This record gives sequence, structure tokens and C-alpha cells, in this order.
Amino acid sequence: RNQALLCQEVESELRELCLECRKKFPIIKEYTEKAILKIRQHRDLVDQDGRSEEDLPEFPLDEVLRAILMACETFQQKIV
Repeated sequence: RNQALLCQEVESELRELCLECRKKFPIIKEYTEKAILKIRQHRDLVDQDGRSEEDLPEFPLDEVLRAILMACETFQQKIV
């Protein structure tokens, strides 16, 4: 249950980032959208009944961090 809440929170933050990047930084928007899709897939698996912790794939941390780091490299206050 905690993982599902974490997924929702991270997804929400990435959606905001995606909106800020949509015109000026389309490549960041693209990476952010990919990260959001992977988070949704992970959350869907977490929400399935009968799955133990060992059966769950890892959280897509690499994709999330890539999108965030790319945004930080823009040095744009609105984005960072």
C-alpha cells in the first residue's frame, strides 16, 4: 500500500514537470512521460492482490532520476 502511495506522489510531481517542459524541452517531456508510464505499470502491479514483495519488479528509479536530472541541467527556475 505504501508503494502505491509513493507511486502516486512521484507520478504527480513528474506530471507537473512534464507540463513545464512541454514546449521548451520536448526531450525532457518525452523522458518524463516514459517514467510516468513505468510508474503506472509498477503501481498497477503493486495494486494487484496476492502479490508478495518478492514478486514485484523494482521501482523504475533510473527513469525517474534521468528525467529529474535532465530538468536540473536546464537551470530553469520554473522547472527545477
